[in-house]
Amino acid sequence: TGGVFQVSTVTLATDLKGPVTVPDAGEGKRAPFYLGSFRVVPSMDGVFHQGANLAWYYQIYNAAPDPATGKPNLTLEYEFLLKQLDKAKNEWRFLSVTKPQIVPNRSSQVEAFSFQLVKPVEGKPGSGWVTGEYQLSMKVTDEVSKSTVTQVLPFSVVP
Repeated sequence: TGGVFQVSTVTLATDLKGPVTVPDAGEGKRAPFYLGSFRVVPSMDGVFHQGANLAWYYQIYNAAPDPATGKPNLTLEYEFLLKQLDKAKNEWRFLSVTKPQIVPNRSSQVEAFSFQLVKPVEGKPGSGWVTGEYQLSMKVTDEVSKSTVTQVLPFSVVP
């Protein structure tokens, strides 16, 4: 116990599967792209195609145990922002494109998530992921110690 509440480097990934059984690579070598029991193929450039998957993986360290359960009580919050022209201020800013996604009462200190970047439907604004520069704003809160860690991850969506 003890130590500072923190989050590992967040890996943006093009493919994430798990938990899975890690294959035996043989000759004392480890199979590539496995973090624990998850297969994580990192995005090397942070560029994702419409219709492809966007995934992330990270670990949470030193969360305080809840006295009632003995397990961490974590709240995860994700918000997606798109670089857009703020016409009122005549400047480019990252503006929210989704309501914050809040996941309360998490006890796992491993977070792995994947979803498809659905292509927009023509004539239906807001129906999918338009091309552009994005930020994934992440906040992890330890509800026991009331500590919070935030990270902002840039990525792009292309056709």
